[in-house]
Amino acid sequence: MLTWWQGTLALPPAYTNLPAGAPEPGGCYYIYDTHYRLLKTVFAHHGYYPDEHEFTLTRRGTALFIASKPVPMDLTPYGGPKNGAIENSEIQEVDLATGRLLYSWNALDHIDPADSEEAASSASSSGGVWDAFHINSVDEGPDGRLLISARNMWAIYNVTKKSGKIRYQIGGKKSDFTFGPNAGFYWQHDARFRPGNRISMFDDGCCDLPDGARFRVRAGVRGCGGGSGGI
Repeated sequence: MLTWWQGTLALPPAYTNLPAGAPEPGGCYYIYDTHYRLLKTVFAHHGYYPDEHEFTLTRRGTALFIASKPVPMDLTPYGGPKNGAIENSEIQEVDLATGRLLYSWNALDHIDPADSEEAASSASSSGGVWDAFHINSVDEGPDGRLLISARNMWAIYNVTKKSGKIRYQIGGKKSDFTFGPNAGFYWQHDARFRPGNRISMFDDGCCDLPDGARFRVRAGVRGCGGGSGGI
């Protein structure tokens, strides 16, 4: 199968209603076969926008992906605007045959935004929306666990899929682990389960750090069409 996300991203200065790199309404995922024929068009649920970071087909005939949207919130406790919003994320799993939502995990229900490394004051440059979490990867383990990366928390979460509870956190302000010299990570992507009780990730080590460069996003393609394969 060939799969991809298609949609538009918020890119300043052209767009100021969402944090830089956040998906805008109207996106979707396409699934094509080896003859480049459209099989399915997959959309997010709960009013969330399909996110460009992750889309995985499972052997159960489902798709596991990230979806995001701004949720209105008083951000003054965090140093942001009163009439603001938080860019929240859900992990969603959809049945490919029916399009039915089978599972969802909501970041705001399980992660304290106060632990974010992205200042709530940054919402002033994104239409009042604070990108506190920036969930950017999800991987499923063989024993009903999810490995979720939250870039702006500098943390990876091992989650029990059935209950939704966080089993442990790696990195960030409330890490359940300590690291040796030069073993920390920041703004990470692509957290993955590996054999032998190991995980891997890509450590960006960028973005407002003493030795790093400012993060810049350059992306944007046209929105989704319905298509006969849409679900």
